Amino acid sequence: MNDHFTKSLLESHGEQVSSKLSAATDLTPEQSMQALSALSPLVLSSLKRRQAEVGASGIEELLAQAGITADQADNVDDVFEKGLAGHSSQTRAVFDDETQEQTAQALSKKFNIGGALAKQILPMLVPVILGMLLKKGGQEKASQSSGSGLTGGISSILDRDGDGSIIDDIAGMVLGGGGSAATQSRGGILQWILSLFLGRK
Repeated sequence: MNDHFTKSLLESHGEQVSSKLSAATDLTPEQSMQALSALSPLVLSSLKRRQAEVGASGIEELLAQAGITADQADNVDDVFEKGLAGHSSQTRAVFDDETQEQTAQALSKKFNIGGALAKQILPMLVPVILGMLLKKGGQEKASQSSGSGLTGGISSILDRDGDGSIIDDIAGMVLGGGGSAATQSRGGILQWILSLFLGRK
């Protein structure tokens, strides 16, 4: 997957977010940075799939209904102060319950942390990622000559950085790369990932 967005996110907010996440959890700053890096492509991938369902304008409406704003990218302190209850709806706007569970399991496996802690990470990091997406979308839109609102910029980022295959990305999170598993069917990958979590191969 193209990683322009994730690289920009880490450069601009990685240190601050990792510090906040480490203070709120048992993760080390390094683990927190890795978690942000791992989740970013998952968020883009999920939104890419939703874009295929609802269209570019639908993505803008989806983010707006969830209360997501570009200000979240610049107000990381506020994001963490609101905590889990303040941003659970934003996480649900990106990940359905099943995908949240899969993603939390992948984080738990990758960082050797408890499942409960892994689930707490999502509503802490997803709002920052979405806020950055809106901010970058606005910047890209300003440099474009067509489209309306922020949608043109968001769609440009998703088309460039989101491959729409979130289950493959989760497999990549566990493996450190897609490998041959990325070529399997969605069901096959999911079964394979779950077998890793349960200690079977």
